[in-house]
Amino acid sequence: MNSADAFVRDLVYRIPALKSAYKEHMEANDELLAHVLMADITRFAVSSEEAALGGSREAQQIVAHMLCCLEHYMELADPCVVEVISASFLENLDLEDPTTAALISEFGPALSARLRQMNDDYLGPPGW
Repeated sequence: MNSADAFVRDLVYRIPALKSAYKEHMEANDELLAHVLMADITRFAVSSEEAALGGSREAQQIVAHMLCCLEHYMELADPCVVEVISASFLENLDLEDPTTAALISEFGPALSARLRQMNDDYLGPPGW
């Protein structure tokens, strides 16, 4: 098992609310496809943030715990894990969506820095 797969399995273990998405993913794919499942987890995070904004205490706790886990893994700086988080979580965020903006406002420094770096790379150097 590579580090990206281990990361995704650990995230699902630490956040029980993700178990049904993991189960559906495994049934549909017969194997763990970390990038594909991470995209599902992104949608789950945004949906949970929407529920949290609506006052759901449980959703607030899930979002906080998920972002804490993602932040921790970004800080470990394993290249395979950073790639999965970057390419399949951060890149799937709709930066113009208000719910996503609220989610991003809760990011820790490592997630925030990586998202900023990705957007700077996309937009190119100043003056382009």
